[in-house]
Amino acid sequence: MLSYLSLGIRNYYQKPIRTIRRGAWEFQAVIQGAISPVFLNKNKQNLQKKTLWVFPPDFSHGWHGEEKTAEIVVFHFSQVADELISICQKSSYISISLEDEEIVQLLKIYQTLHAEFSNPGWLYSLKSRIAADQLALLICFKNKNLLKKPGSDYGRNIVEKAMALFSSGMHLAPNIIEISKEIGVSVSHLRRLFHKIKGANPRSVLEEIRMTRAMELSCFTDYTFLEIANTCGFSDQSAFTKAFCRYWEATPTEARKTDEYKTKLFRKKG
Repeated sequence: MLSYLSLGIRNYYQKPIRTIRRGAWEFQAVIQGAISPVFLNKNKQNLQKKTLWVFPPDFSHGWHGEEKTAEIVVFHFSQVADELISICQKSSYISISLEDEEIVQLLKIYQTLHAEFSNPGWLYSLKSRIAADQLALLICFKNKNLLKKPGSDYGRNIVEKAMALFSSGMHLAPNIIEISKEIGVSVSHLRRLFHKIKGANPRSVLEEIRMTRAMELSCFTDYTFLEIANTCGFSDQSAFTKAFCRYWEATPTEARKTDEYKTKLFRKKG
């Protein structure tokens, strides 16, 4: 889920951004002018033009720039695609140069999200996930050498497909029998793959997806809790509240009113 976005003119030379840890995935691009990240106990990096940087949660960095102003666009997400996570695990953070058409793409993504950021509509959660995937696709396309070859991991592909099916059909509360039938594997085989790939049974993995979605909707939208219960596949609001309290050790109302739970969500998804 998107937690922050910004587009505008910055003067990182006069007002540099101090080096701190951020609780979310940060995508920052310079589309005019030149800027560069700053790291603790390291020399300043060379200033870059038309560049997109991606930093995982809790990666300490700041920003500086040239004496002229620069135009930047920034997105913070609590969750990104597994492929992007895999690349960052190999290279700590990522930077790519941007073509003019890619800058246009970034601005379109910003415009799509900005229209509803302050007052999310019914499709905001979906638009947010699509935007995160679009940014991940842009990064991954330019870092193909760091990705696994297609077809090299049958088990992981099956598990990811099962998770995607559950996530897209969550409002129907699909069970493991229905998911395994849809994929075309036996329930026992799917359970073995979950234990091998995720180190946990399908029930706990799918419950994590479900409760994370519930927390995102509670913290970052104005949906009623009944609407969230229906969206996440609970039989009623009471069942949703009990499950939420059990998993997050807080009520949905407490999560919505307290920033602590937003940070907790970022760390869990990072």
